[in-house]
Amino acid sequence: MQLLVEREGDYCLLKVLIAASLAGVSIPVKKSVSFEELSASHPDAKSLVLETPKGSITQHVAILRYLSELAPAAGLTGKSAFDSSQCDQWLDFSWNQIGMQQHTPHFTNTHMR
Repeated sequence: MQLLVEREGDYCLLKVLIAASLAGVSIPVKKSVSFEELSASHPDAKSLVLETPKGSITQHVAILRYLSELAPAAGLTGKSAFDSSQCDQWLDFSWNQIGMQQHTPHFTNTHMR
């Protein structure tokens, strides 16, 4: 397993590395990978790809979910379907309400015409 990363300081990378640490999963990181190399690993990749023995995964939330499934004893997604849903809710909230603000330029109404 290996994590390919385009930008070293990407906050999505930090989320993945923290989750891996909490799960007790060691992931080698290949930094400063070209966009072409990311695309070769997964055609939908934007900034990071997790290469696994079964194939590549992109998008940090999907990678976080994969890591939580690798180490269920770590309890990263709770112990029930409700707990898991709550985790998904907070992952969505953190990306849509906080993360997107870092990746999307602020538009005014004049840009929406």
